[in-house]
Amino acid sequence: MTSVVKRVGSAFWMLPSLLFVSLASGQSQPAWADAFQSAVAQLRQGQTPAALQTFEGIWKNNSNDPQLATWIGASLDSTGHHKQASPWYDRALSINPNFEPALNDLALNTATLGQLPRAQSLLRKALRLNPSNPRAAYNLGLISFRLRNYADAAEAFKQARGSAQAPASLDQLALAEATARFHLRQYSQSAHLLETVGNRQNHECLLLLGSAHALSGDSPSAIRTLQAAVQGAPDDPQGYYRLALVFMLGRLDHEAQNVLAAGLKQTRNSPMLLFAEALKNDMQGKTDQAIAFCKQARGANPRQPQPWALLGKLYAANGATDDALAAYRQAIALASDAQPAVDRAQLLIRLQRLPEAETELRAIAKRYPDSASVDRGLGKLYREERRFELAEKYLRKAISLDPDDSEAYYALGEVLRITGHTDDAKKEFAIFNEKKPAADARRLLELAATSSASMK
Repeated sequence: MTSVVKRVGSAFWMLPSLLFVSLASGQSQPAWADAFQSAVAQLRQGQTPAALQTFEGIWKNNSNDPQLATWIGASLDSTGHHKQASPWYDRALSINPNFEPALNDLALNTATLGQLPRAQSLLRKALRLNPSNPRAAYNLGLISFRLRNYADAAEAFKQARGSAQAPASLDQLALAEATARFHLRQYSQSAHLLETVGNRQNHECLLLLGSAHALSGDSPSAIRTLQAAVQGAPDDPQGYYRLALVFMLGRLDHEAQNVLAAGLKQTRNSPMLLFAEALKNDMQGKTDQAIAFCKQARGANPRQPQPWALLGKLYAANGATDDALAAYRQAIALASDAQPAVDRAQLLIRLQRLPEAETELRAIAKRYPDSASVDRGLGKLYREERRFELAEKYLRKAISLDPDDSEAYYALGEVLRITGHTDDAKKEFAIFNEKKPAADARRLLELAATSSASMK
């Protein structure tokens, strides 16, 4: 989860809906109210066995009351007894399967216990019963984000944002929705949402907004925004890193060099900025210098995957395939996305180790079922095996998932050329030539904005 949504998620999860609701004076109190409050006091004092015994005694005489069961579950949840709480919500739902408070609170309970898919399902049911429940929508957004269901997360945050009783500040909800839409590559929508945030000078907001502007094609706005981020937080290498990547996207190497020089002066030996130097040299065809900077970045922080992955690419270009495969293996162990594993599989394809490549790609596909890079890798594999119909299918799917994947256009062009579709092949090669120069910078800018880890 990105740092933006981590901040939004500081309210994660919103406390159960019935938790310690005061039995206000003037209201009709159930007969079990005094005993219930006594059990709650026992929980707070750490007398858990006595409290559980009291709850069971109350339940024995009120076993058809779903509200009571939900209150008991919420009380246990609030004092950290999550496993003991779960059966009480189940009791409530066995009496009334559509009892909304129990659905909400059981969802948060199961989320706390790490059962996120079940929590997501429960919240969806709660929203079907009551589409105007903003707390359920907010929590569904947070859980869907954790599950990488970014489309569901974006829509849930939007639903919560539109409520008259929003469960978080409108700025928080806009940041959360913008972050989910960024993951969906809906960069213009993400930027528009971020522009509505009241505190746009917030550093994390500036970083995400600058990245969204750049990837939606608005380079001038991206540069202004990221320059503001650098000025506001001169000791954070993220601002320099993203600004340099934006200049690389525009093939403005001199400006990128100036930004990196300023950043390395301010934050000496930053692994992130040393890696950016390596990337810049690679884009300029300076392989030896790129390798040297990669090694410096790796030495400054060996736990970051990007320098290892770029070393794999550079070693492969120099013909040192064993070193390349080993570097990719290190990157895979550290990475949070599919790209290093796909890069390694593509090297295996070039080495004609096709069965090994297919085994690795199939394993990656199970972990990342909607990855454009995985589909591109499979397309290249089937092209090499001369299974052209299958190759074209996967390459077109890769392009539909990521219209900026330059390698997929080139591979598709090759398939079309081999199968006699010369004019169509030329179109794909033209798109490749347009997108290739900035492809690495673009992918890394996306990764910088969506990864919870940084190379500070």
